[in-house]
Amino acid sequence: MGKRRRIVLVVAALLLAVTGAAFFHLRAAGSGAPDFALNGLDGKVYTLGQLSGKKPVVLNFWASWCPPCQYEAPILVQLYEKYRDQIEIYAIDLLVQDDLKDVKTFVEAYGYEFPVLLDKKGNVAQQYQVVGIPTSYFIDKAGQVKYRLVGVTTPANLEKMFQSLIEPTDSNKK
Repeated sequence: MGKRRRIVLVVAALLLAVTGAAFFHLRAAGSGAPDFALNGLDGKVYTLGQLSGKKPVVLNFWASWCPPCQYEAPILVQLYEKYRDQIEIYAIDLLVQDDLKDVKTFVEAYGYEFPVLLDKKGNVAQQYQVVGIPTSYFIDKAGQVKYRLVGVTTPANLEKMFQSLIEPTDSNKK
């Protein structure tokens, strides 16, 4: 990727965070999350469908060069350590805009233990209408999108979003 394009993307990501996207999330309750299949950094193929009915999942779209993604990385690691038995995280790197060597360095530096998926052509990001990174989708175990978070938020707010996938609301308590 050219240096100029990388600079433009970094500036765009920073502007997105600075202009209020840092605390912006859309409730997308009831919309089904599109299935996909992506290769993981570990060589395995991952699909969203394989978690359906088993575990909620957080899809986190990111890139190694993205400063807000670097801010968010240790928070995701901490939340995964706390909730790994109850929630899965798929960290989806936009490899179309990234370098595999940089991805591996990032994953090692932050200690990612959750699956890191490689969106080589950007098709899954396009399917999920990702326009800025980081973007996270919070999907319940029935495969329904509960929230979309564009940019970053506070660690406390992020944890509340994780908890909302685990704890049933009054409308779905039995």
